[in-house]
Amino acid sequence: MIAWWRRSHGWQEAAWTLATMILSVIAAAWVLGLTASSIRVPINAAEGDMLMALSAIKGMLENGWYLVNPALGAPAGQEISDFGALNGDNANWVILRLMGFVITDPVVLLNSFFLLGFALAGGVAYLVLRDLGTRRITSLALAAFYANLSFHFTRGEGHLMLGMYYVAPAAIWLTLRVLTGRPLVRRGEGDGIRSWFTGTNVGTALSVIAIGGSTVYYAFFTLVLLVIATIVRAIATRGWRNLIPGGALIVATGFVLFLNLLPGITYRIANGANPDLAQRIPHESWLYSFDLTRLVFMVAGHRIDRFSNLGNNVAGNSLTVGEGDILGLVLGITFLVMLAMVAVWLVRGRGGDGARGPLLNSTLMLAATCFLLGTTGGLGAMFAVILTPQIRAWTRITPFLAFLCLIVLAMGVDWVRRRIEGAGWRRVVSAALPLVVGAFALWDGTSPANRPNHAANITEWRGDQEFVNRITDTLPTGSSVLQLPVQPFPEAGGIVQMGDYEHLTGYVHADGLRWSYGAMKGRPGDWSRVAADLPPGQLVTAAAAAGFSGVWIDRRGYEDRGTDVEAAVATATGLTAPTAESPDGNRVFYDLRPLQERVDGALSPAQREELASALTDPVVVVYGNGFYGPEKNEDERWRWATNDAVMTIRNGTDQPQKVRWTASLRSAIGSTTRISVNGQVLAEAAFPKAGAEPKVSVPITVPPGGIDVRVETTGNDLGPGLGDPRPLYLQVINPLLIDETFAQAENAVAG
Repeated sequence: MIAWWRRSHGWQEAAWTLATMILSVIAAAWVLGLTASSIRVPINAAEGDMLMALSAIKGMLENGWYLVNPALGAPAGQEISDFGALNGDNANWVILRLMGFVITDPVVLLNSFFLLGFALAGGVAYLVLRDLGTRRITSLALAAFYANLSFHFTRGEGHLMLGMYYVAPAAIWLTLRVLTGRPLVRRGEGDGIRSWFTGTNVGTALSVIAIGGSTVYYAFFTLVLLVIATIVRAIATRGWRNLIPGGALIVATGFVLFLNLLPGITYRIANGANPDLAQRIPHESWLYSFDLTRLVFMVAGHRIDRFSNLGNNVAGNSLTVGEGDILGLVLGITFLVMLAMVAVWLVRGRGGDGARGPLLNSTLMLAATCFLLGTTGGLGAMFAVILTPQIRAWTRITPFLAFLCLIVLAMGVDWVRRRIEGAGWRRVVSAALPLVVGAFALWDGTSPANRPNHAANITEWRGDQEFVNRITDTLPTGSSVLQLPVQPFPEAGGIVQMGDYEHLTGYVHADGLRWSYGAMKGRPGDWSRVAADLPPGQLVTAAAAAGFSGVWIDRRGYEDRGTDVEAAVATATGLTAPTAESPDGNRVFYDLRPLQERVDGALSPAQREELASALTDPVVVVYGNGFYGPEKNEDERWRWATNDAVMTIRNGTDQPQKVRWTASLRSAIGSTTRISVNGQVLAEAAFPKAGAEPKVSVPITVPPGGIDVRVETTGNDLGPGLGDPRPLYLQVINPLLIDETFAQAENAVAG
């Protein structure tokens, strides 16, 4: 049996791979302090983005897949095919779906999948290092460290799919094969189709599927590196035939990526583009990049106080946001040595020699490429300016750069081992060296800050569960709950002290209820823009008419802790106190069924239907050609416009709707703004002196379907004086579309 095992190379590698995966998870458990956690509480429970990931997982378990969820975005439901942060990782979602047939608790599934990311990153890194010639114990120790990069903990469960960076070693493996001329397809011994099931062929196929089907960022980075590697290989060898292997990989990976994105592409073809979603600007490619100092320095909150202060100082002074783009001392020093090697070899006119020379040279070239792509103002920023800013977070190439550094580190460790190993204690030292290096790199590259406050998380999570249980005990199954303050989904940012995605707390803790939050902004089911502008009394009255049986108020979303909103809700419902309050006092719930009875008594069925439609299928403004995106500060919100802009007012009903559009305006001295429909002037505003801010109130009758409103401004461009390259002729401040239906209904119900 032992002799068979020694001869069975494949089974030995499988055992070492499994050991690496287990060690990677054990290391993650140590960093995260999981002995103090609960499997039924999210590891990163205090992280707002975690709620988005958890809600998608819960929706997948309840509905079979994650793209459509009728329990969110009531009454229309949630459809997230638009949202690339969730739609575009279908290889990983397939893994989650398969795991979900066994693990049916969404929180347990979230935690299990998060930890699986460590195992997969370690396992794939081990296999790639072994294929590149690294010795087993070295591959195990360094791969387990690689699975526990600072990047992994910074992304956490909030950016769940970015933690699945096991595709980075696979991408580097493919790219290095292209650069070094190693075959991507190899036929084994024997005849027939079985001869094609070689390790190389299976690795290539699985890598292409995993990369193309994973996070769009990782697929895109891989395609960029493959394009560069293919061109460099062809030029270096002066043979066009060397374009074929890399070209085939690019086509195959691109095709899988296309299939991965096909649901979103199909949805956009059927429903049109969504201008309200994920609009990026080139500046963000500078903001979400890495700088050399942060990259090679200590982590913030290092385990040694002096190093912690240095790391905090670097993080505090950096002009970039930072998304875990820290290699730590071990990989950081390795990267600096790699840069020095490039400099020396350029001076002497040749690269590395010997059997390992081509691999080392190719690794250095790819590392330099990754650095130039991800660094501040580098190739990534050029890409954003010249082509598109939609790929903005170039710092997410960090796992690719880190693995390239890991390859060089592994080569260095094995070089030292070969020179010290022998019999007795030398053999022990040789075997221990990679374990010591890996352990030190893990200790240095992570920090106590990576360990969540599990006790506080458990207390908060169970308190939220208790609060939501009281709501589910109060309302019948299938009831809808209005959530205040009104917040668009997704990527709306926080409101006062309430974080983004906090409204998902209700859904992830409850079964059988529907929630107003979660409809995709910019799509017909999203009525948040209208609801956010309504006075709370009018809003809850309309919500009662639309079938909402309760209202959830997060006090953290208001400067006055919700005092005015609660007073309006109490007046409308006749309740003197909340129906339920969370243990921490941050959230309250009011039963709207008494208000529903008052609405039923005061309004006819036709009036109730008209009021409900005005809320959930509202007349909305779409700011089109000539208008820029929304901006805001603590006191105002606004849009800039050119001298000729168009806004479309949409009416989804089959009846004309009377509305009023109001806004304050700013423009250059001597300018005139004219607002018209089909050539008929509805309003004019003049700016005779500095500081003039006329307010316009424009009555508009909107036919079924909608109408275009033209906004023309004479005068001078304000952009140059503001240091803004855009043509800015008009500032539209606090624009508001008012439907009189709401005020009339509130007055009728109040009696």
